[in-house]
Amino acid sequence: MPTDTLQSPRASEETTLSCGPLQLHLLRVRPIAPPRARLQIIHGYGEHSSRYLAFMRWMADRGVACEAVDLRGQGRSPGPRGFVERWEQYLEDVKAFLDAPASSEDQALPCFVLGHSHGGLITAAAGEQGLLTSAGVAGCILCSPYLATRLPNSLGKRLLAVVANILWPRLKVATGLQQQWLTSDPEMVRESRADALLARTATPRWYQTMLAARARAVARAGEFKLPLLCLAGESDIVADPAATADFFRRAGSMDKSLYTYPNHLHELLRETGRERIFAEILKWMEARGRTGGSAE
Repeated sequence: MPTDTLQSPRASEETTLSCGPLQLHLLRVRPIAPPRARLQIIHGYGEHSSRYLAFMRWMADRGVACEAVDLRGQGRSPGPRGFVERWEQYLEDVKAFLDAPASSEDQALPCFVLGHSHGGLITAAAGEQGLLTSAGVAGCILCSPYLATRLPNSLGKRLLAVVANILWPRLKVATGLQQQWLTSDPEMVRESRADALLARTATPRWYQTMLAARARAVARAGEFKLPLLCLAGESDIVADPAATADFFRRAGSMDKSLYTYPNHLHELLRETGRERIFAEILKWMEARGRTGGSAE
């Protein structure tokens, strides 16, 4: 499928996905014509699937069926905002997402997974634990994965998180995240500031369990074997691009690529000039869809 071949019109659908007793919100965007590939998207912390709608529509216009899930406690999915009893519950959400029944048409398609920021951390852990391989994923895109940060965090705040995780694990603490740190596109900044579904707080339980999960994911990078594309903005202070490059070097994938973008911030799929990044992701997927993961 040539990158510049448009296959509009497209169809959008909002539905739910069962994960145990939870009904997670699911967004689908499909080309009307038979799709050539599938892309499943895992959002960042405090985000939701609708923030990827423009990207999903762009992909659907070029023959890629896209799905994005709202993880528990985020977006339109149920659960306490920004809270999990165990960080591994995010992996349970992803497993349900990947294992959801697909049409016979979709089952035959090469399937890719894209995780952004905290979703990139979740995706990396899922790959290391074999969840992506068992689901038949053909390749994985880690977009600004949250493997380390360049944002300062005082000793006092770190101590508060340790104590509150024991005494008050659901305490809501403002993240302090500024939208201008995420993208240089003024329209995207305005959209985010008006987005009522964004979580602007975090909980001690999420924070402490995330730190442990992040350390495990970094230590186990060699166990990540799937075809891998890592994307990093060199001006990103939220997810340290040096950590992305280090994970890339240590990953056990025989087929891996690292794309870095000068002057780009954290949200690469919402950055100025983002269609260039969309096209590079699509080109990478096309090659793996044809070859089953041969090295570049």
